[in-house]
Amino acid sequence: MEPDLLPTATRYAAHRAVEAMLSHPEMIAGEGRLDTDVMNAAGGELIAKAGAEGFYTVGFRRGGKGYGLALKIADGNNDRARTAVLLRALEEIEILPQERIAALQAAHQPAIETRRGTPAGSVQARFHLQRHE
Repeated sequence: MEPDLLPTATRYAAHRAVEAMLSHPEMIAGEGRLDTDVMNAAGGELIAKAGAEGFYTVGFRRGGKGYGLALKIADGNNDRARTAVLLRALEEIEILPQERIAALQAAHQPAIETRRGTPAGSVQARFHLQRHE
């Protein structure tokens, strides 16, 4: 829901919450965590927050309009798949420059290794978003 359509007191609280999150992304998840690192990489342009059971949400503004992205991953390793899908989606909607996406991938998408430490693969998200205006 657009905050400006909310009652005055609720709208004020929503704006304060957004400003607090944008001003202090480290309070969202902590240092070195995906939520915080995505928000820092975006330089105050988006809010990102993981939820329970594979959920992830992103909110951002573009062209004076508010947009949201919601993910639900049903996988035995929610973080691994969720990270791949989130970073691919952020790349697709062009909210972050490619070099920042690459830095987030390096920090949060390590290679899958064998028990001996030999690289054995990686998790990649492959899809194309359809835009509806």
